[in-house]
Amino acid sequence: MPAGVSESRLVPIRRELDVYLAIAQARDLARAMGFDAYATTEIETAVSELASNVLHHGVEGEAWLRRSGDRFEVACTDRGPGFAGTAGRPTAGLGVGLPGARRLMDGLTLEDAPAGGARVTAWRRLPPAKPRPGSPVPAGRTGREPLVPGPVGALEAAVALRSAEGESACGDAYAILPLADGVLVAVIDGVGHGPAAAEAAAQVVTALAELAAAKPGAALPEFLQAGHAASSSGRGAVAGLLRVRPAEASWAGVGNVRFHWVADTAQHGPEAGEGAHGQPGGFRMGAPGCLGVRWPDPAPREEAIPGGGIVLMATDGVPFDVLPEAIALPSAGADPSIPEPSGSALREPVEAMVAGAGGRDDALVLAVRLRTPPIAPAHALDTKALHPPR
Repeated sequence: MPAGVSESRLVPIRRELDVYLAIAQARDLARAMGFDAYATTEIETAVSELASNVLHHGVEGEAWLRRSGDRFEVACTDRGPGFAGTAGRPTAGLGVGLPGARRLMDGLTLEDAPAGGARVTAWRRLPPAKPRPGSPVPAGRTGREPLVPGPVGALEAAVALRSAEGESACGDAYAILPLADGVLVAVIDGVGHGPAAAEAAAQVVTALAELAAAKPGAALPEFLQAGHAASSSGRGAVAGLLRVRPAEASWAGVGNVRFHWVADTAQHGPEAGEGAHGQPGGFRMGAPGCLGVRWPDPAPREEAIPGGGIVLMATDGVPFDVLPEAIALPSAGADPSIPEPSGSALREPVEAMVAGAGGRDDALVLAVRLRTPPIAPAHALDTKALHPPR
């Protein structure tokens, strides 16, 4: 699978309300990708059909809404008998919605899920843009513009998120922004749940994007200060920032956004559980405080991260026990004949982490695969007690 950036949103389907939540998330994602109003309505209709089928024919299940490059994808899995349990055919009535969804999307596949039940996946690609003469080019990813296409310098990333149970909006957000000499990756958790928390996170994202455009060489604590000032009129947020340069990576944070750096067994082998190039896996959390409410004392510092591994950034909705100490990734590309999106190989691990998080709180995991060289041992982070008790 080619390197790049992907986003996945999980919506558990257990009741009729969840179908409408899936439709709302699909609408938001399609609009953010740049689909026009007509295409967005068609995508909403297809998602409605597939999510409704989960309840009507499979008791309950889940919908994953994904974006990778120019591809929108919805994958609905139910807890029913699967297609094999119905002689390879959809149960009575199920076929009524599938042909409609197939017509509305570019492609649709049916299969039995490995853990049981039926899985229906449909996708649609964004038509090539027709830029107007003199129109500006978006400078980066702020959660509402298209994802940064393909690898950005040393960056390969994937993010997965879910809203708290019954909420139409997720109070956790992320941003990927270009800097003078690298990329800024941010994870933000607005205080509380729902639209108000989402708005609090959006205030920080906007402040980060503005500073990245005005002062792309700013230090990470300066970005946190900008988020703190922007949050003074809202309920507040916590944030973790990662700067990725061609030869190094560094982090800083305020609040309980967690940083985990783990081994990449595709690069360093299954014995690399203690970290890439002999560097131990690590854990850090932002300085105690809350943007817009209480600035940390002492102030947060920008610290180096050992290179050559994978950095996980997670909000507090993700329990420690679902975060691995090593991730096995494929080292070679997938079969190009298989209709898979061109997103990051990190997608499957981060989706599994978010799926195991439960739904009592918003949850977000963002994984970045560092291709930077390891830092010298003399400058490595203190490795004592890096993994907290689970």
